[in-house]
Amino acid sequence: MLTLPPSVRIYFAVEPVDLAKALLKRRANAEARDAKIETEAVDVPVPAAELHCQHCGGDDFAKLGGGKQSSVIDYVQGYFRKRIFRRETLACRCGQHIVTAPVPDKVFDKTQYGPGFLAHLVVSKCCDSLPLYRMEQQFGRLGIPMPRSTMTDLFHRAGELVAPLADRIVALIAASQIVLADETPMPVQDDRRSRTFGRSFLGRSSRIASAWIAAATRRKKSSAARPAR
Repeated sequence: MLTLPPSVRIYFAVEPVDLAKALLKRRANAEARDAKIETEAVDVPVPAAELHCQHCGGDDFAKLGGGKQSSVIDYVQGYFRKRIFRRETLACRCGQHIVTAPVPDKVFDKTQYGPGFLAHLVVSKCCDSLPLYRMEQQFGRLGIPMPRSTMTDLFHRAGELVAPLADRIVALIAASQIVLADETPMPVQDDRRSRTFGRSFLGRSSRIASAWIAAATRRKKSSAARPAR
């Protein structure tokens, strides 16, 4: 246990809490949560061992109103769903022509995975910083083997689909006069064989940093001024 000398004093700054404001925020969060959560009603019967009156000794009970309610908010693990499309096939009564319903649209050709799974991969990796090998472990705990190589291929193919959007974002950044970025300078050694040092930047978002570097490089190549820092 750490013991401080009597001459050392520690002061804590405690901000006042607005109880009314905190209560309103709690109620708003509860309403937003209840509006999104799927509700399931579960009937809980009285155990047979308790169907015995302590006063008269009888066991003939009648329901009293709707009973008492209690709730528990639980989390249901994600699951995979396989959709089988039964494409209708019709034949003309003449016996000379057969027509079949077209194949539903896919994200890209020759894939058995739907857009929901691809969106989950991209959001989990890019927004939640969840590596693919951890997703592979999560799916494994669900009993669904999902090789990392498969997810890597799907991730890159999804990136090819949204490449025009990414190029447009970089173009907008490059055309801006002011680019806001959270830059934390950090000295790094340029060459292990020398003692020269350069400066690198650490940011809260690697995507923003990559876009800034790409935009700055594009402006430099076009002989334009870099975005203002």
